[in-house]
Amino acid sequence: MKPSPARAETLQYKPTFFLLVLTLMPGATQPDPLKTGGSSFEDTMRRYSIIADFSQKEPERPVSPQVFWKYPFKAPTTEILPDLTLGLSTQELPVTLGEGRAIEHMNRGRTYFFAGDYDEARKSWLTGRSRFGTEYPFHRRNDYFIGLAFLQLAGKMRLQIGGNWQDAELRRVFANAATFLSWALIKKKDFKDPDLDFVIPKALLTLASIYYTYDRLSGAYAVAEEGLHFLLESGRKDYRFRFHKILAEALIRNHSYLRAVQELDTAIRQDPLPEDVGEAFGRIGDIYFDLNNYELAEDMYGLSVAINKITKKKDPVRTFLRAESLFWMGKFSDAQKAFWYALEELNTLPNPSPYIKPYATWGALRIADAYLARMQEAQDKKQASELAELTNESLLAYNRVIHEYRNTEASKIAKVRLDCLELPNFEIKNIDHSRLELANSKKSDLPAPLREIAWACEVSSYTQREKTPAMVARVKEFATTYPASQFSNAFVEPVRSMQASYLEDYLKEPDQHKAIAYFETNHATVFTKLSKQAAAGLFRAYVDTLQSKKAAPFYTAFKPENVEDTLRRLVFVSEIYESEKTPAWQHLGESLSQEFSSQNVRLIADEKTIAYVYRILRSPLIFANLAWIHRTAKQWAEKDSRFDCDMLYLTLSRSFDTRPQKTLKHFHEIQAIVDAKVPSLMKSDRKCALDYLELEQKAGEAFPKAYAEKWLKRTAWTLDKPIPEMFWLASETLADLDEEESAAKIWKFLSEKLPPESPEAKLSTIHLKPAIPETEKFWSQ
Repeated sequence: MKPSPARAETLQYKPTFFLLVLTLMPGATQPDPLKTGGSSFEDTMRRYSIIADFSQKEPERPVSPQVFWKYPFKAPTTEILPDLTLGLSTQELPVTLGEGRAIEHMNRGRTYFFAGDYDEARKSWLTGRSRFGTEYPFHRRNDYFIGLAFLQLAGKMRLQIGGNWQDAELRRVFANAATFLSWALIKKKDFKDPDLDFVIPKALLTLASIYYTYDRLSGAYAVAEEGLHFLLESGRKDYRFRFHKILAEALIRNHSYLRAVQELDTAIRQDPLPEDVGEAFGRIGDIYFDLNNYELAEDMYGLSVAINKITKKKDPVRTFLRAESLFWMGKFSDAQKAFWYALEELNTLPNPSPYIKPYATWGALRIADAYLARMQEAQDKKQASELAELTNESLLAYNRVIHEYRNTEASKIAKVRLDCLELPNFEIKNIDHSRLELANSKKSDLPAPLREIAWACEVSSYTQREKTPAMVARVKEFATTYPASQFSNAFVEPVRSMQASYLEDYLKEPDQHKAIAYFETNHATVFTKLSKQAAAGLFRAYVDTLQSKKAAPFYTAFKPENVEDTLRRLVFVSEIYESEKTPAWQHLGESLSQEFSSQNVRLIADEKTIAYVYRILRSPLIFANLAWIHRTAKQWAEKDSRFDCDMLYLTLSRSFDTRPQKTLKHFHEIQAIVDAKVPSLMKSDRKCALDYLELEQKAGEAFPKAYAEKWLKRTAWTLDKPIPEMFWLASETLADLDEEESAAKIWKFLSEKLPPESPEAKLSTIHLKPAIPETEKFWSQ
């Protein structure tokens, strides 16, 4: 939605209309009714400022060691409903002077309209429009009249259907009203009609409201701009604030927050009526609240509340939102005052909307939460008397929520909080009942943080009173479900001596990540000293989960007990050397590799062993391990062909690259594999076959004759590309080595087996033709 040229000026940063700053100006503190009881409206208008920070913030903050989460406090939805009084006065529906049938239709319809027969009025005006079109001076006024008729018909229909603005038939009638009002006010605005000038701002506002109510935001925005343009040209200012409000709401729906605030600020400064200004400040606060910018939201809500006190307007929803903002700022006492103020406002409303009532429930619960947070502060400061007082207030506040707001989600939350607070002081006969309720809460559909709290409270009741294996089992279950929970720290002392054994149990399970998570969550408070068995188990877990660097502190406690452990140690040393590149690790790796190779162990190709071997193959210490990996790869490939193209090829390639001397024995091994594997691989895995042929060719550079003669024995191979080319290269190599007879065999083979038009066949045929003496060439010319 782009502003029209006529509105461009009012969207610029000009102090005549508004001021947006990046930080609060010195002395520009906002009036706070919680502390000062408000200030004068003029003083507020002189000192307020708006911060241009519209970035999204985190919804929850660590304001207390207690666990809190955001309750469903939502900024109110702004309704801008059509003004159904449009046209009900004689000045807004003027008599049309003149003669002729067209004028008769207009005045007859006017008579029907003021008699309340809007349908007959509509028919009369539509008939005139149909018969006379634009052939008379008042066709624009006639469209306006038709729009009024549809508007009043829509108003009557709305009363009949019970006030539902979104009814499909009602929407259709309003659409008709908007169509004719748009014709009269927008499309035909150049047809001057002085009698309509009086009503144009109200009519444009009504049209924009219809568009806004039915989510045609671009239309609402354009009509509102047209209204402001009309006011600017005519020097009027009626409904100017409402036009700015529609522009702002359309921009908010489009997430254009900066421009929306500019519109609201312009409206505030142009038309500083206290009722409107308080609403505008509250709406800016809504923007900040939805962005979780609690500081700026509280700032603007404070302004709104202060002005509402001056005008005696009650806006409990925004007072609740201000209180919630104060809570997430860590200002718990101020938050409680604001919540009490909001509850008082709500209770004095004569007919509060149904959507407002849940705010009271959550507000009462948040008051209790604020007591809980203040208890934590008093406990941290070791203020015993204050702690006792706040504890009593917290118990009373949660009890109030439970009894006054029965069967609500807030009351269920309050019940869990209350049980947690009362459990330490319960007598034995009451504990079982509370434990049962907490156990049920942790299985319910309550918010996830509350289920964790309920479970932690239940476990805490056991750790404080019982020192049994059953208690430890409960702690273990909780820690398994919530391995990173902050509540686990409270269970450390009662179970410190037994938790090490649970770590060892976790280390025996297949899922080693669980053991690692358990250790890392509790190592600072519980595992200050590990047994050798636990340390060795952590070494295995970290190496197996690709975290060799974290395994380093436990290396000295690890002693290989079997072949798997020995291989795991090789993996660890190889990866530590890769990250640290020290001679000591290199020497250790080479020594361990030589020791492992000398044992001539036959490894089983299970999933873990295969993974170990590949990890060593990818490490810089591959050169020290090639011998035994090569041997292992051949053994595995004999039983499972999938190792031909992965591990066996990789070890042969790496072995050929890393050996300083390329021996004939090594070359013959590659040739033997090529002879045995490539013919079938050309059909099943062509890429693997070509990799082997390339490796053979690369190795054959040191032994050209042995490489080329091998092709004499491959005449049974299928001559798919690039096999003919390789035959030809082998023949050329033999020819260069003066092995003409062997080369001729390949030429003869290629000339007979390949299509005559292939390059290899043509070149072979040329080589096979006898040379013509020069004298014979001379006489043949």
